[in-house]
Amino acid sequence: MIFKNIKPIGKSPDIEIESNKKIWDLHNCADFNGYQFDQDKAILTLSWDYGCDHDNISGGNVSLICYEVKDLNISEKNPNVPRSEDNCLDHLCLISDNKILIKFRSGQSFEIECDELEFDCGTTNGHIA
Repeated sequence: MIFKNIKPIGKSPDIEIESNKKIWDLHNCADFNGYQFDQDKAILTLSWDYGCDHDNISGGNVSLICYEVKDLNISEKNPNVPRSEDNCLDHLCLISDNKILIKFRSGQSFEIECDELEFDCGTTNGHIA
């Protein structure tokens, strides 16, 4: 997998992404906004509302963009988990050379096989544009 604007994700579960010399905490500082899949272009975009006082980054939107999606599996959420956990990232990790797992506290997960992964933080000098 090619990583663009993002430090390669490892096989150990993590809640952070490193990009633009910053650590982006998608568990404590972000709320999942949703996803969009363009089937014609084979592009999946997952987006979060981001804002965290401790890293001096003002509110904005960040996205993980998956290019040349070969396979996409989205699991159901656990119906016994409150809706408040639907937008909270539990972890993300690489599960094979071209496959990433993104799991939420609600139990819902995205298993994505793709050729390239990009992090779009839309920042200029540490502030989200």
